[in-house]
Amino acid sequence: MPSDKDKPPRARTGTPRQTSQAPHPAPGARTQSPAPQTQQQLAQVTYQEQTTGYLVPPSMLERYEAILPGFSERWLSMAERQEAHRQQLERHTVIGDGRRAWAGIMSALIICLATIAAAAAIALGRHDVGATILSALFGASGLVGVAGVFVYGTRSRRQERIEKARIMTGQG
Repeated sequence: MPSDKDKPPRARTGTPRQTSQAPHPAPGARTQSPAPQTQQQLAQVTYQEQTTGYLVPPSMLERYEAILPGFSERWLSMAERQEAHRQQLERHTVIGDGRRAWAGIMSALIICLATIAAAAAIALGRHDVGATILSALFGASGLVGVAGVFVYGTRSRRQERIEKARIMTGQG
């Protein structure tokens, strides 16, 4: 027996059926209006500002000023103090680096002069081949040590500058 799904739909004939309507509401009763046929579409817009450093865009500063009068002056004063503080720290760092560099150079000079003087004293005090070799090795070891420290310091400063450049450009 074929099911209802397999049968073709029948054409409707005759008069359309009338549906019953809800009774009229009583006088003074509240009625609900039918749902609107149109759909309302809502859109949400997100606005975002991003700043770096201490200064904010003027529009944002203006809004802060409207909320708290005198805020913009205090904000700029704070930014100026912070900038002066940062510059002072950088100045102390540069001066300290310069002092350490001069101290290193003077230490290297003293070590070099001391090893040369010790080597000369050994060579002048004894006149045999062993003393000559010992004085040459002693003098060379001092010079090689100072040269090694100089090369190591140069390489480490170069690496530090490269790392700072990476950080400043946002790559590190």
